[in-house]
Amino acid sequence: MAHATITGTDTLTLERVKKHLNIDFADDDEYLNTLIMVSLEAVEGYCRTFFLEREYSQHIGTYLENNTPVALVTDESLRPKGLLEVQYTSSSIPKVLYVDELSLYNESANNYTYVMGRVVVKIFEDLAVDVGSDTHLLWQAGLDEIPIVINQARLLLIGTYYENRESTTALNARVLPNGVEFILDAYLVPTVA
Repeated sequence: MAHATITGTDTLTLERVKKHLNIDFADDDEYLNTLIMVSLEAVEGYCRTFFLEREYSQHIGTYLENNTPVALVTDESLRPKGLLEVQYTSSSIPKVLYVDELSLYNESANNYTYVMGRVVVKIFEDLAVDVGSDTHLLWQAGLDEIPIVINQARLLLIGTYYENRESTTALNARVLPNGVEFILDAYLVPTVA
């Protein structure tokens, strides 16, 4: 299991939400801040991806695949966009590679692939990693900036949640309001069967 820390900045501000809702008082600011967080989790959950940048720390075992040490990232929805640090064991000696040494480590360099719902990270072909040893990966996922269309969907959700603080039926609670589904479907990550 990966431990996540949010490192990105949410561009949807309280001021923007209040302008969208035509609110000029501060009484509901705490509630609106909660709705901003809820809207982000809702769109990320619906799309099965992360829009706000996060940093992940994960300990995983390593094995050899075609003489290349690889590690399985078991959190299938957390697509890495770059490694910040790799700690590994070679000949029983702990070693660390930092972000400067990992500058060429990216998706286009074929350093990771999807296999059966997991991300397989190729560490380095010429790296002598002890097979079966614990490898620690520090990596990033998410976008540098949340797309404006995603924030528009969030504003629609916040407006609906603000005006309808209680759901009237279980059926209504499952339907995304005001065309939000239409906006988000373009960003939906399909499930792998």
